[in-house]
Amino acid sequence: MLQSNGKYIDTTEIRRLFSQEEKACNDIVFRVDKTYDNRDLTNCTFIMHGIFESGKEATATLTSAVAGDESEYLDLTWTIDGTFTSESGRLFLDLVAYSDSDIETASMILRYQLPPIEIRKIPNSDNPSEESEYITFKTQVLEQLEDHETRITTLENSSVGDLSEIKAELDDHETRITICEAQITKISDIETNLTALTLTVNTNTDNISTNTTNIATNTTNIATNASDISDLKTAVATNTTNIDTNANAIAENTADIETLQTASADYEIRITTLEAKPDIQVMTEEAYAELTEIDEGCIYVLT
Repeated sequence: MLQSNGKYIDTTEIRRLFSQEEKACNDIVFRVDKTYDNRDLTNCTFIMHGIFESGKEATATLTSAVAGDESEYLDLTWTIDGTFTSESGRLFLDLVAYSDSDIETASMILRYQLPPIEIRKIPNSDNPSEESEYITFKTQVLEQLEDHETRITTLENSSVGDLSEIKAELDDHETRITICEAQITKISDIETNLTALTLTVNTNTDNISTNTTNIATNTTNIATNASDISDLKTAVATNTTNIDTNANAIAENTADIETLQTASADYEIRITTLEAKPDIQVMTEEAYAELTEIDEGCIYVLT
């Protein structure tokens, strides 16, 4: 099993594990974090892409399972078939987590970094010219066996130290559990406060909604009043114009009245003057002779 370190997966253990044209290779298990960037990867589809030096590609879908009950890790099983061993040489690996099984439309969530591995070329033992390749192949196998033996020896020598470290870690975990239990009560109080706060927030939300409605109504009323004020301003401007027009007419009428008053006074003077003059009567001599009484205030003009 290969354990990931964040997005990096060390492939040293399987670097020389596979040979060309193998069709039933070992299953490789990658243990990765179940969450990445606060996103749960449990329902993601994991695809392994392999690219040979020739440019040829191979693809496989890995099976995914949670590593134990309530584990923080996922176990990804890579079943290697002949497509990944069809050519010898370096095989570049690209492990990608997609949001959906349809990778053509799915989003790429995460791409892991894996060093390339080596697919060993199997020499043809019937051809003497390939003897050197066979020797190289045999040397690679022996080196790999030696590497595994060294790792086993190292693990055996470090087992006692590892147990001491594990015990220390367990003691540390027990201390943390005690601290966590002491904080459970505080968490309960926080939850109670959060419930009360949620009720207050809901009430305030309702009030905000009501106030928003009232503000909208008031805004409409303000707009209506503004329109009425605009109409009143127009009416006042019209009335002001009419007042100015009427004032001009009144001034003109006043001037006409003064002119008429002056003329009337002149006529009164002329009437008075005429009334003060003696009466003049024009008549024939015969008519004057027939008068029985002569008016001394009258002037008689005989024709």
